[in-house]
Amino acid sequence: MFRNTVRILLVEDTAADATLVREALESGRWQAKITSAHSLEEARSSLKMSIPDLAIINRILPDGQGIELLPGDKESTAFPIVIVSSHRDERAEVATLKAGALDYVVKSAATLSDMPRIVERALREWGRIVEGLQAQEALIAANQRLSAEIANREKAEGERDLLFEHSIDMLAVAEIDGSFKQINPAWTKSLGWTEEELLGRPYLEFVHPDDHEATKAASAQILSARKLHGFENRYRCKDGTYKWVSWNSFALPDEGLTFAVARDITDRKRADEELRECDLRYHALFDNNHASMLLLDPVTSAIVDANPAACSFYGYSKEELTQKKISDLNTLPRDQIFRQMERANLEQGTCFHFCHRLASGTVRDVEVYSGPITVHGKGLLYSIVHDVTERKQAEEKLKETNRELDAFVYTVSHDLRTPLTPIIGYADFLHESCRDRLDDQALACLAEISVSGNKMMALMEDLLTLAKVGQVEQPVEPFDAGEVVKDVVSGLAEIITPAEVSVDVGDLPTLRVPKTLLTQIFDNLIGNAVRYAGRGGSPIKVGGERSGNLVRLYVRDHGPGIPEDERNRIFEVFCRGVSGKESPGTGVGLATVQKISRLYGGRVWVEETEGGGSTFWVEMVDVPSNVSTN
Repeated sequence: MFRNTVRILLVEDTAADATLVREALESGRWQAKITSAHSLEEARSSLKMSIPDLAIINRILPDGQGIELLPGDKESTAFPIVIVSSHRDERAEVATLKAGALDYVVKSAATLSDMPRIVERALREWGRIVEGLQAQEALIAANQRLSAEIANREKAEGERDLLFEHSIDMLAVAEIDGSFKQINPAWTKSLGWTEEELLGRPYLEFVHPDDHEATKAASAQILSARKLHGFENRYRCKDGTYKWVSWNSFALPDEGLTFAVARDITDRKRADEELRECDLRYHALFDNNHASMLLLDPVTSAIVDANPAACSFYGYSKEELTQKKISDLNTLPRDQIFRQMERANLEQGTCFHFCHRLASGTVRDVEVYSGPITVHGKGLLYSIVHDVTERKQAEEKLKETNRELDAFVYTVSHDLRTPLTPIIGYADFLHESCRDRLDDQALACLAEISVSGNKMMALMEDLLTLAKVGQVEQPVEPFDAGEVVKDVVSGLAEIITPAEVSVDVGDLPTLRVPKTLLTQIFDNLIGNAVRYAGRGGSPIKVGGERSGNLVRLYVRDHGPGIPEDERNRIFEVFCRGVSGKESPGTGVGLATVQKISRLYGGRVWVEETEGGGSTFWVEMVDVPSNVSTN
């Protein structure tokens, strides 16, 4: 149950965090009356004036630590206190909870915006604690009255019996020697034992053997301290199983009695064990991974944790790395880094390329896979960092080699065309002008010179086309690939019509690939299908599909097909395969198709068409921005 108004003391020196907490609390389903303090001194002054329903205190304040406002133990806490911290510190968390804090929350955008739920949870837990303390105090008061008011013993015993009968906790009265004198019905409900089965038997008889010594030590402390003392052990149920039980006991040696309030905490223990095992698995994966791994605070970009591989890569100790922000390692401006982190916080496995500066001052190219992850209840970002410097250098070297090779091919093919033109021209001239003066053998030689020269000229043209791929500027706006196919089919009419084959054009996506390159793709694939596989009544089918930025195009025929051992080789320069040797061509067309697809981050391959024939697939990455042709 919550009152309409909850009085909250907010002790926070960071204005931005205070604003986020205040805005979150003011959006709750109850009215929050917030009193703000920015230091220990202001907080103490406020507490002297009034006691809040709950306090939210920053762990580190300008004039000290927020823990100084805690009473030092949970029993002395007058109101629920939630400690917030900018980063996780297990030792500080344990010390804070022991000093009387109800909860320890690590700041993040998620936890600060979720503060209404955290407050509600804290108030509910506080209510249960207060109810438990009240029940214990009532039990103590009832038994103290039993000792102090001998004349009213019958009434006091009635009150105690009423409490025993209706308490949801297991209540017990034992003799100083440890044997049960009285239990309430909750024992039967929780552990299965009835009062008759327990009376007169020592409680140690039911304790798990591994917990005997600890239980004896706790019992001795209860008798000597004469105040409420808590401990935990495993207790045997009637069915032979064991449950974890939390005890709060106190002794009245003058009465020769010990009183205990017990609660089944098996589920909590099981959850703690599962959490511990999960934590062990997480640390085993994190700490033993050969890849560099970081955990980041998505709000502040602070490095929360780093595995040994990351420490080795960056050249910092774990303590040094966790004092830095990811922006301290990155060469990009901070605003760009935060935009990338916001994107990573919304998607799993987002890939980024950065330049990171190591402790030595060296800058390395890195590929980072990042995404959201929850660790110990806190929303973080994981980053798996791969050093790709050598790969980038190799790629640049390969690009430079390809540029040099393209330039060489372009120069050679261009220069070779120059002497071919007069050779072909003079051969044709002599063939026509000297026909009546030359014998058949001489005319055949001139015709062979012309045919060979034209073949060489076609080869030079194809090599020039192959060298020019990548030098074409990408269009800004997408266009319909279907229109390109129609133009190609129209241009190939002189070979399609004699082959008595039709070309069926299906759905095709819009693209930003240059039209000249797309024309070369379809001209080569459709032309090959007509020359090598076309036959009357068997249409050639053209189509495509898109999945995000990935585009696939295909040309399908029903010809004799391509032997499986040739399907990878036919995309090599000058390779024509067994079935293509009898048809005209240079063996450069499919190599050009492959080069275009690779330029756009894709690939080409051929599959057997169902029922016979071949299907050529071209895969490309179609992105809005211009594709680098380096």
